[in-house]
Amino acid sequence: MDTGKPFWYPNLSDAEIIDALSGWSITATPKLLTKPTEEFVTAVYLKCVEKVFGLTMEDLKDPIDAALEAIRPEHRELHTAGVTMNVLCYHFTRFADAAKIPDFSTKDVVLPESKRTRLIFSAFINFVNFSEQHADEISRIREEAEHAAKERERQVDDLGRIRGEIAGIQCQRARDEPRANVLRQENAAITAELIAMQELQTRVLAEIDALKSEKSSLLQRKESLSGDTALAADTVARTRSRVVKSPERLRRNIDTMGASQAEDKRTLTSQEVKVRDLQAKANALLAIEKGVRDCIEHVQIVDKEMRMLENAARERADTRGALEERRIERTELELKLERAQNQLSKAQEKLERAQRDLDERRRAGQETIERLQHEYEVMASERKDNEMQVEELRQQANEIERKIADHLKAGSSELDELLSEYYAVQRENEIYMETLAYKLGLSRK
Repeated sequence: MDTGKPFWYPNLSDAEIIDALSGWSITATPKLLTKPTEEFVTAVYLKCVEKVFGLTMEDLKDPIDAALEAIRPEHRELHTAGVTMNVLCYHFTRFADAAKIPDFSTKDVVLPESKRTRLIFSAFINFVNFSEQHADEISRIREEAEHAAKERERQVDDLGRIRGEIAGIQCQRARDEPRANVLRQENAAITAELIAMQELQTRVLAEIDALKSEKSSLLQRKESLSGDTALAADTVARTRSRVVKSPERLRRNIDTMGASQAEDKRTLTSQEVKVRDLQAKANALLAIEKGVRDCIEHVQIVDKEMRMLENAARERADTRGALEERRIERTELELKLERAQNQLSKAQEKLERAQRDLDERRRAGQETIERLQHEYEVMASERKDNEMQVEELRQQANEIERKIADHLKAGSSELDELLSEYYAVQRENEIYMETLAYKLGLSRK
């Protein structure tokens, strides 16, 4: 069977079609193939759907009930047949698309044609046989599809969880923002203080080096003075042991040496004071070095927290971009949903107008029938009351019967017109329900 696509099914003979349908427990005859009925083709198509998709009428009951829930209770009985046919045709069309029959429609079910029905049967039977021959591969593909659907659900759950985590991170960032500002200010102050302390450390180190050099020279001078003092003491001792020939000169020398010794002691005392000052400065410098090391450690901790904040800011920017994309997608979906709802409301309004017209015509036809029935009953009662005058009033009775026949004929014609209008409205309703089923996205198995 050539359908305009690169797929072709061999046309089966009537005997092959009957034999295949008999294997499916469906009674088929050449007469049914020549003049197919709606019930016959529906049973065959439903069997094909059951064999390939695994769907039965029991499985389709829930979607049908769900579609009827959208209809007013007083109108459900009127639309039950149409909704059922729409759901069946929806799955029949899915099967036809799989069998590469793109032009399959409701007409092939409601008003089947012999030649086209044979071609569709050939394609469907061949496709069912093909599916049975490749059942293992089809089962594997279905399992992969189910796995993909579960994976998609898992990813949707993960997306919801990630969105929750993003919201938590945003809340935590909002709570940490004041502390981050305080840390930034402290970091700036500590950095400035550290720079100042480094400059102070440089100056103190230079001063310490100068003081160390001065201390070394003073120590050398102290040692020299100690040697001179010891030598002078030895000289004095030797001099005292000698006979004094010139006491005045000796006294002057002793005074001079005493003054020199006192000067050296004062110099030594001042040097010791300087040494103590240098020692105090060195201790202060050690304390400053310890404070600088503590500041450096504090700065490193602050830098680490700043890097963590920067990473969190980058993650927040990435998350915000993804969230913005999701918002755009959600807006597009809301617009599509709004358009679909508008189309649905217009279709419902059209259906309600058609229903009102049908009710009015039905009511008018019923009134006409009741009027004619009343006239007929009146005439029948008159004829019963005037049985004694039947011979005299036969001509009038014949005239009345002719009028009754004319009225009945006119009523029958009007009823036929109403039935034709009803079937036209029913076909429009079926088209609408098929569109509604497509919009509702009935679940596929």
